Amino acid sequence: MTTSDFFGQLPADAGQRFSDFLDRTEVTDLVLRFHAHIDRWDWDAVPSMITSDCSLATHIDGAPVFVNWDQGQNTGLSKNTNWREAAGITGQHQWTNVVVNLDGDTAHVMMSGTQTNAWPDGGFEVSGVLGQGTCRRTPDGWRIAAFIGNYRSNHARLSSYFTTEPAPREGATG
Repeated sequence: MTTSDFFGQLPADAGQRFSDFLDRTEVTDLVLRFHAHIDRWDWDAVPSMITSDCSLATHIDGAPVFVNWDQGQNTGLSKNTNWREAAGITGQHQWTNVVVNLDGDTAHVMMSGTQTNAWPDGGFEVSGVLGQGTCRRTPDGWRIAAFIGNYRSNHARLSSYFTTEPAPREGATG
């Protein structure tokens, strides 16, 4: 079989399917790298992975406990805005089942995971988390435009550590 015979047997939409495969791979890598840096509190790495208008939120048992809205001034992410770090809670995520649905230059992401929290008093817990977000293709590549982590956790215990209040943005929806 010659090379031209091989390429002649490819489906007509092979180019688009390969492009979609690469986009899904890039978006999956982006959201996993983002969360790996967040777990390590490596705030300097985050700006290159998000859009300038990115919104990030954490919900526990459906209640918003942390909302970080960038107002276009900077990323707004720092050690001072991380209520877990400020409270002495350490933890890590394990993400799996990353699903990427492409819609042109937008990618909708769903993922499942677990998070282990270690408390300052020596206790720990494991909670489930469902993540969902939107990524946009920019001139610099794919970037996270929005992400919400919906945790199923011990809300009563976690709420005793909150150091920030939700900061709703005018016109924002769920």
